[in-house]
Amino acid sequence: MASKKASRSAQRAELRKQEQRQKNRTRDLRRLTTQVKVKTRPRTAQAKMRTVPKTPGNGVSEYVFPFVPIQIQYENLAPEFVEIERPGNIPYVDRKSYRLLKVSLQFLVARPYDGYNESVDADLRLLRSMANSLDPVMFTGLDGMLTNPFNIPQLSLNRPNAAFFFRIAELSVQSVRRNTNNEITAAEVSISLIEDPGSRATVISFPSITYPDLLKPTTKAKSGSKSGSSDSYKTLEPDITKKKEAPKVTVPKLTAAQLK
Repeated sequence: MASKKASRSAQRAELRKQEQRQKNRTRDLRRLTTQVKVKTRPRTAQAKMRTVPKTPGNGVSEYVFPFVPIQIQYENLAPEFVEIERPGNIPYVDRKSYRLLKVSLQFLVARPYDGYNESVDADLRLLRSMANSLDPVMFTGLDGMLTNPFNIPQLSLNRPNAAFFFRIAELSVQSVRRNTNNEITAAEVSISLIEDPGSRATVISFPSITYPDLLKPTTKAKSGSKSGSSDSYKTLEPDITKKKEAPKVTVPKLTAAQLK
């Protein structure tokens, strides 16, 4: 009986220790989120950023956000308007051009509920390689501002149900926590994106340009000759050695009565 009671008490003590560790991890996570001043939440749906290979042979890189960014800034949502000055009148306002969407987002890179002991160098290396890649990136599992393009009716590059591509214009990392090996275990990452409409544009190929007016027939071969019955042509080039003569101007003679 004494041995059973001792084993039960040991099990209870172990359960209390596990509960205390979980509470400490949750408290540290809240404290870290408050320190870095980044509004994030633990991952609920898988939010991903992946590259879209445009060059043959390039592989696909995919990054899964451990903490989904909440505060995302969207810019250039409206076209650019300019003032056209009119002398003696008020300026006229007209649309100059449409602008590309720019996105800025911040998120926390860390291992959820691990006590901030595991290094995140692999995550940071992956993000850096995606930023330096020549391929655009796309997002899944986030809001429609990042996944669905806004089609402008006046433009010809609109495609229904088309994917939305971005280029990483800027990437910055700020380390927040380190372990005993001085490895980064938590970092605040900021990414600036710019819309890439080239992936939706249609490229039209034009035929080669010919100049038929510059080709004139010179002589026609006689039937039965070695050269055959086809016409021979030569390219006429402008003669720049000849000078153009000035037009002659005739001045009418005036009579004495007209001169008076």
